[in-house]
Amino acid sequence: INPIAGVRPLTEKDIKSEAMQAPLSSLVDMWIMRWSGTWVNESDFQEDDFWRVALIRLMGANKVEKHHLADRIGAVYRIIE
Repeated sequence: INPIAGVRPLTEKDIKSEAMQAPLSSLVDMWIMRWSGTWVNESDFQEDDFWRVALIRLMGANKVEKHHLADRIGAVYRIIE
């Protein structure tokens, strides 16, 4: 599996994290509580390991859509409801 561009790939430490242990449905609910249906910049996931791991899991389960914008570096993400 290719890593998500701009987001660090998973490590062994990440496998043991809360974001990997939580049910996907809980991650979806948490995303909605935090960002609702708005687009989230890739930079928001760079330094937050919980949300970086959650994003990778949600992307793998096709729960998040991703788009690259022509006028900026980095992608934007939004939960699929």
